[in-house]
Amino acid sequence: MQRWKGVVILTVAGLLISSSGCATARKKRTLQMDELRAQINSLEDELAKRDEELNRLERQLEQERVKRTSAERKPTVDKTAKQTQAEKEYIKKVQRALRNAGFDAGSVDGKLGKRTKAAIIEFQTANDLKPDGKVGPKTWQKLSPYLSGEVK
Repeated sequence: MQRWKGVVILTVAGLLISSSGCATARKKRTLQMDELRAQINSLEDELAKRDEELNRLERQLEQERVKRTSAERKPTVDKTAKQTQAEKEYIKKVQRALRNAGFDAGSVDGKLGKRTKAAIIEFQTANDLKPDGKVGPKTWQKLSPYLSGEVK
């Protein structure tokens, strides 16, 4: 009986030692997992900061585009009022760009006549724009490269 008690004690001691090794390994794995979770959380925080910065920069870029587009817009032409020199010069630019793009706007005289309007509408139709005969931001964006000869 004493012998069995010794075997049982040794067996229990062995189990305790082996189970304590498993607990240590488990504890080590838990610590590693906690470290990995902390790294993931840190990376997610950094990603969120970079996303915020990217969104801020995209908003800033869009604001700059709006400013440029506004600056490039044509002066308002009121046919009942006398045209200003700036309006005439703008219409001449439109006429030159239309001519360079292959559309007949008539003579480059700074007058927004029937031929110029018809050429604007043809250009808009050819470029999948709303054919309204007005040179708004979208039309000017597609037309302006022809002014400097960028598009052939």
